[in-house]
Amino acid sequence: ENREQAKTNIPGFPTTNITHPNIRFQQTKDTQRDMTRPDGMPIKYHKTDEGEFRSMLDNKKHSHQKHWGLDKLFASHENAHAIFTICAQAVMGATMWVMALDLLGLVERPSIFVLSVLLVLLGYGLFKLNMHLGKPQFFYRGFYNLRHSPVSREIAGVSLFFMGLMAMLVVQILSLDFLLPMAYGVAFFGLVLGSYYMMKLYLIPARAFWNHWQTGTAFYGTMLSLGGLLFAVLLSVFGANPKVLSFVAVVAVVGLVLESIGLVAHKKANQKTGEGQAADFEQTTTFGKTERLRYTLLGVNVLLMFALMFNPNLWLLGIGFLSVLTSVYLGRILFYAVVIPTTMPGAFFWKNDQFKAHAIESGLSDMPQMGVMPQRHHKFDVKALMTVIKQTTLKDAFAQIKSIVNGG
Repeated sequence: ENREQAKTNIPGFPTTNITHPNIRFQQTKDTQRDMTRPDGMPIKYHKTDEGEFRSMLDNKKHSHQKHWGLDKLFASHENAHAIFTICAQAVMGATMWVMALDLLGLVERPSIFVLSVLLVLLGYGLFKLNMHLGKPQFFYRGFYNLRHSPVSREIAGVSLFFMGLMAMLVVQILSLDFLLPMAYGVAFFGLVLGSYYMMKLYLIPARAFWNHWQTGTAFYGTMLSLGGLLFAVLLSVFGANPKVLSFVAVVAVVGLVLESIGLVAHKKANQKTGEGQAADFEQTTTFGKTERLRYTLLGVNVLLMFALMFNPNLWLLGIGFLSVLTSVYLGRILFYAVVIPTTMPGAFFWKNDQFKAHAIESGLSDMPQMGVMPQRHHKFDVKALMTVIKQTTLKDAFAQIKSIVNGG
């Protein structure tokens, strides 16, 4: 009543079918046909004849020339996520080989060396992810929302997998073979839970570039290809088994082909939304040469795996492992670098990527009042951790455990 116009959405704000806002915007004047974003993203909002705004590519924001963009990729704060997901998926894939070959009787009991290296790699990935947080001493808070959050479930699943892997190692060290099936069960359950929610947490409408089944083909493809090759490399330290190398190569080809199919479908799906088009434009321009290298390596890797399949030897295994690792890492850092939200987060300066880049390059980010966080990882404050341990009573600890079990 007494309003000329009332709308539930405006360009650049969260889509109403995601947030379901209890708010209306009163607009007394018509807006221009195209609304641009001040954060430098190659995207604009075009008003249709029905008066609704639709996101679309704004390819005039920067040059169409292809660049490597490696300095931006390697300096990205999201590298911690890339390293964690790659480590976790590679270790999960390798662990599947450990369990499968043991159960099939093709390899003797799991090697203490292999399990130890896998634990170190997974631990390193978890450490990098934890240090990415503002206050890593409160890492346990990540479990608080198990009932609703895929992120909490991912953390729980990967932690359970880590415990299962550790149990496998302890069983081998103490020669408690009768407990090995139980350790396998814990590790497998954690693997399934952790890998699924690791994929699920990225399938959100607010991130069009991620919200596609290609995320699953990339993650599980990495488990099949890089995970198998990691296992083969570790196993070959004590001598190569040609039959195992051939099996690993076959499964690696499946993983690489699966990832390639996902990339082709993803390329087409990106054209359906403005955010997807903009992300694809960023990938083919700002990081265009890196994208080409990644696609080239995918093809080369398939050929290397076919060669390893029919001529299993350590040279091909080593070259193939390094090539697949490079391809996976480039693909993963691109995955995090080019995604564009359906909204412009923050104000004109805060969380504005172009302003942040300028502030970091010019040294403005060193001034706290600028509100720009420098691109660096947080230091682990042992003193702060000890303070938390001292201040947490037994009653508080049980209350936190209860909160985790109850899902919030």
